Formats: sequence, structure tokens, C-alpha cells
Amino acid sequence: MMKRTVTLILSVVIIGVGLWVMRASQTLDSACTLSADTGGGPSCVSGLPFDLLGIALTMTGVVSMIIQLLTWVRSARSKSMRREWPKITTLHEYEVESLRDVA
Repeated sequence: MMKRTVTLILSVVIIGVGLWVMRASQTLDSACTLSADTGGGPSCVSGLPFDLLGIALTMTGVVSMIIQLLTWVRSARSKSMRREWPKITTLHEYEVESLRDVA
């Protein structure tokens, strides 16, 4: 149970970091646009690699979370489906008669 919780927390953290990186790259793009408008020169860095990194991190977190939740649901379902057969069984009337005939 602890392992599942840690995995879910890590997935949420990865999603958060991915969203933060994408937001930071938007800030970088707007700063470059402002710098280009004021004649700041070619010192701008493209935000595209950071956007792609943010998207990759976010998608990795989402896929990891989906896999973890599906695994959790599957294990919960299989636990509820498991049934042990009773240790003591009763014989039907025809089985009792068959055993009497043999004996």
C-alpha cells in the first residue's frame, strides 16, 4: 500500500514539475518578445526545448498515474473476486446413494 502511495505522489510531483517548466518557458518567450520589441538584441533563448521538456514530463506523470490507478483497481477487483471454497462439503442425495451402493 505504501508503494502505491509513493508512486502516486511521485506522479503528481512529475506532473507539477512539467507544468511549472511549461509555464516558465512561456515567461521566457514573453521576455524574449519584449526584448526583441525594445531592440534588446539576439540574446533570447528559444522556449521550444523547455516546452517539449514540460510536455514530456507532464505526459510521463499522467501515464504513470493512469497505469498505477489501473493496477490498483485490478488488484482490488481480483481481491474481491477471490473466494475460497468451504472446507466442509455436503453431499447431494444421489451422491450419498452412490456411495452406499459401492460400500
